[in-house]
Amino acid sequence: MIFFFFFFQAEDGIRDAQESRGLGDVYKRQVSTQSTGDSLAINMATRVAALLLLWNATVVLGWTEEDWLESDKTPGLPNAPCLSGVAGVCGRPSSCQARLISGKCHGGSDNVCCIPNGAPGGNCLRGVVGTCGLPSGCAASLLVSGKCSGGSDNVCCQTLSTIRRRAPSSSLRRRAPSSSESCTGADLWAKVLNHPQITLASTHSSGKVDTANARQEVVDAAGGKRATRSAYYSGGQGPGGSTCLEPAMARFLLQLADEIGGVRVNEVAGGTHSTYSSHYAGHAVDVGSVGGARMTSGNPHIRKTLELCKANGADWQCSADKSLTKCSGHSSWTHCQWNKWKRELDKQTMRAKGWPSVL
Repeated sequence: MIFFFFFFQAEDGIRDAQESRGLGDVYKRQVSTQSTGDSLAINMATRVAALLLLWNATVVLGWTEEDWLESDKTPGLPNAPCLSGVAGVCGRPSSCQARLISGKCHGGSDNVCCIPNGAPGGNCLRGVVGTCGLPSGCAASLLVSGKCSGGSDNVCCQTLSTIRRRAPSSSLRRRAPSSSESCTGADLWAKVLNHPQITLASTHSSGKVDTANARQEVVDAAGGKRATRSAYYSGGQGPGGSTCLEPAMARFLLQLADEIGGVRVNEVAGGTHSTYSSHYAGHAVDVGSVGGARMTSGNPHIRKTLELCKANGADWQCSADKSLTKCSGHSSWTHCQWNKWKRELDKQTMRAKGWPSVL
């Protein structure tokens, strides 16, 4: 138990010129024109307030003498705002139940910045794994509204790794379309299947073997059926299930084969891709070869491939030639995608319902 002893002086204020610290300038010099009675009353009221403040900080908050010496609210000090404008308060790590950031408070490891959940730079609310902040600092596919405090300038940016590794439910993997469900464009996919200048891959680059390879998917589409999606993890989570293939992709492949030839299709809806990829919706195709050569940066047919892709309604393309497309990766294949912007809107619903249950 700690005992505090206080000695009160009857004169007006502290006489020395030393600045007070800790409690702040609690004992103020009195105006010389005040009457003696008024001065004593003011001093007594001030000292009672000081006692209450001292008791609250010492007993309730557990402050020590060092805390009092550094309690002048200067940013970076204990119980003061964090440095660099970070929306938090400096203090002991053990007293923080939110996000801790080092380097934003003065001192060592016993004084760190604690950012409240939902505040800018803090953890997202309602169990979402991510960080709150400006929308401009996060990829559009990862933004979630309503999970941070404040308005539209403070939104939740989900942690990508937690999304990619979320396995689909077993019920989704086993889900089969009804026998009456059919897809459009069967005649076009039948022409793709039988075109002599088109080769459809029967394996995945990951080495995984399933019925979601490009050849089997086109066989299913040619029969008016839904194409199977992969359900394994290899850099991205395959959602399983099935989907119809976009007929415009078939028209694009047929025109490419007729005008250039030597076309190899690596993936359609199978394999694993980035989270929420349009491949999983049957709206994207990866072309691995054109003119009998791989689609690396030196392939002279990349430009023509992209032109035909766009002419058949694609609204997003990626290739190994970075002078033509600005996507990262895709060093040995060309990616053509339909309905990209619709898919961006769909992602909001997908996240809300728990990806990939609405694919």
